[in-house]
Amino acid sequence: MGAGVVIRDHNGVCVAACSDSYQEVTIPELAEAMAMRRSLIFAKDESLDHVSLATECLSMVQRINAGEMDRSICGPVVQDIKHLIATFSTCSVVHVRRELNAAAHLLTRSVV
Repeated sequence: MGAGVVIRDHNGVCVAACSDSYQEVTIPELAEAMAMRRSLIFAKDESLDHVSLATECLSMVQRINAGEMDRSICGPVVQDIKHLIATFSTCSVVHVRRELNAAAHLLTRSVV
């Protein structure tokens, strides 16, 4: 599986992008969690401090925003995400429709 990360400014203009391949991952939700963690690391590398993380995976949004510990196979990655979120001045995790995430999907296809 692959991951595409797109960083946009406050006007929605793409300012940076990257992609990764997770060949060993076969569970889509785990791949999404890994992509979200990669997004936050990339944002930190780009010295961003105010971030909105958008995904079409509603269950990941719910897991990350939940107060309790995630005990699923995604749990350790979700915990990493929560720790990374705490390092930003502001960081929100939001659900978007798939068609609003088209650029990230194009990047993902390029690495698979």
